[in-house]
Amino acid sequence: VTAQTIEVSVVANDIPQPDRIFYVNLSNASNAFILIGRATGTIIDDDGLPGLSINDVSILEGNSGSQQMVFEVTLSRTSDDTVTVNYETVDDTAVAPDDYLATSGTLMFNPGQTYKEISVTILGDIIDEGDSEQFFVQLSDVVNADLVKDIGVGTIIDDDNARLRHQPGPWVIKPPSGLAPAVFEVMLDTPAAFPITVDYTVSDGFGDNGAKYGIDYTGAITGTLPFPPGSTFQTYTLLIIGNTEEGPNKVFSSQLSNGTVPIVTSTAIATIVNDPDAYEGTIIYLPLVIRP
Repeated sequence: VTAQTIEVSVVANDIPQPDRIFYVNLSNASNAFILIGRATGTIIDDDGLPGLSINDVSILEGNSGSQQMVFEVTLSRTSDDTVTVNYETVDDTAVAPDDYLATSGTLMFNPGQTYKEISVTILGDIIDEGDSEQFFVQLSDVVNADLVKDIGVGTIIDDDNARLRHQPGPWVIKPPSGLAPAVFEVMLDTPAAFPITVDYTVSDGFGDNGAKYGIDYTGAITGTLPFPPGSTFQTYTLLIIGNTEEGPNKVFSSQLSNGTVPIVTSTAIATIVNDPDAYEGTIIYLPLVIRP
């Protein structure tokens, strides 16, 4: 014989109370060693109301379309009565209908049921919000249960990252006199929901082909470009000084720095075309820049 049972009678009542425990202790073993000498008996109260809770959920935002964020609402145990509870979404840093679609309703747990779901539609976008956003699902007006956790936190994880890119620098034909604009373009590869700034600094070129400030070009050689929320394109302009002197093409550069978001391409080279007639009949391949 390797097993025996011990029966303990449990006294029933209809008084709501916490679950209770007692112990059965073994002692005075004969011809055996006691390895585990205590067992715990738990009397689960079935007179109080079951507890009702909602969980927290996180989900990646996505770039387009919609997806469902599913909250789980659970009872701590089955009930002989029908349990109902109302729910509604509440804005926080995530706002309906821009980030998700508001919803509300009533859940009903029939006798024996302990699990229900609430689905909230999450909307994807390609906007850098700067951080994850959240909203709440609020439970209220519960019947035949106690609210243990009445707020579910929905976290929409932002998966968009704005990046700054200096577009290839301009090619400008040097005028015989006066000034000609050299327009530099800076782009964000995705719009942002917050303002962005970046500084630029223009530098002379090197050697015989290096353009010199005040001789070959002029204008503001430092500045700050602002990108208001939603914008993706900014420009700044230097001025090419015209003359009739012959010579090679000349170049100068501009560098981005101190961006409030990462800079992917920081440098642009501007070319001053000194003798456009030299290119007659010649195919010149230039970078293709698509302006949004």
